[in-house]
Amino acid sequence: MKNENLVPKVRFKGFSDPWEQRKFHQVLDVHSGKDYKHLQNGAIPVYGTGGYMVSVNDKLSDVDAIGIGRKETIDKPQYLSAPFWTVDTLFFLTAHVNYNLLLLFYISESICWKKYDESTGVPSLSKRTISSIPIEIPQKYTEQENIGKIFLKTDNLIAANEDKLEQLKTLKKLMMQKIFSQEWRFKGFTDPWEQRKLGELSNGFTYGLNASAKAYDGKHQYLRITDIDDETRTFKQTHLTSPDIDFIRDNSYVLKLGDIVFTRTGASTGKTFIYRTADSIVYYAGFLIKMSVREDIDSEFVFQNTLTTSFNRFVKVMSQRSGQPGINSKEYARFKLYIPKLKEQVLVGNMLLLIDNLIAANEDKLNQLKKLKKYLMQNMFV
Repeated sequence: MKNENLVPKVRFKGFSDPWEQRKFHQVLDVHSGKDYKHLQNGAIPVYGTGGYMVSVNDKLSDVDAIGIGRKETIDKPQYLSAPFWTVDTLFFLTAHVNYNLLLLFYISESICWKKYDESTGVPSLSKRTISSIPIEIPQKYTEQENIGKIFLKTDNLIAANEDKLEQLKTLKKLMMQKIFSQEWRFKGFTDPWEQRKLGELSNGFTYGLNASAKAYDGKHQYLRITDIDDETRTFKQTHLTSPDIDFIRDNSYVLKLGDIVFTRTGASTGKTFIYRTADSIVYYAGFLIKMSVREDIDSEFVFQNTLTTSFNRFVKVMSQRSGQPGINSKEYARFKLYIPKLKEQVLVGNMLLLIDNLIAANEDKLNQLKKLKKYLMQNMFV
């Protein structure tokens, strides 16, 4: 009778046999740098630690392996491809015949290594402990190989999207430096930008609601300091709440298109958020200050200025207090920025918003890929 506990939920077509229960020592060999410290051919001492590296010229030079730290990094296995070195603080695992090393790597990635920690101080493992860890693995090599390849392809997609995301962030940073320094201009614009204070671009600053939060009612969203994502400056949708207020009486605290809010106290002082129609009905909380941008000023241009290094320097200086950091509305109104004519403001704001949207789309794709890998780890393994 088939043991259902040894059958994964998701499998490749054509495979139905239950997986085998094994211990690591039955499917791979566990080595340490200490095992090779007497090698004569190219053994390299490791900077006075007493351990030894294995040279690329020795018998390991044509081997792939899984590297697992004996100390400090025991929860982060690495796939090692020859040529490589190993030190005495690292174990490397090589597969037996008929066992796929790539699959064994992803199985090792799914293990909570700290569960097997043998120390009372710095985390550490022994060869005996690693060798005795129980695992489950498919009986057929073809299934092992297929699973390893699908995880490798997923990892490669994740890595490619991480690289693309970093490139977009670097592009945004470069464009902001060049545009706000007026080194780059849109074709046809030559008028010098004028320096203005933030207060001159505003119809006024107002403080938010002093109301507690309650369970989200499905309609009225409550924006607090912790709801603004530190990096993307978007409204995080993971833990929505509603303000505990009379919604008719207190409707003046609803954000309107183009309103910008500033955090006014604590470690997050200077964090900003711009309201867009996609955010639906949003009330802003008491530790936030709302800036109503003038109709003849592009709010996106103003908001992007609050993401610059010059604004960060202003916040660092202005927020200094004897207690916790803080900036009030009159102080925010003093921030100086350079501003072009409205048409150029709109072009700059729209272009930077476009890059922000590209970054957000790539972050969403990256998160989806990570969720896919997590799902596969939970369902393709026993």
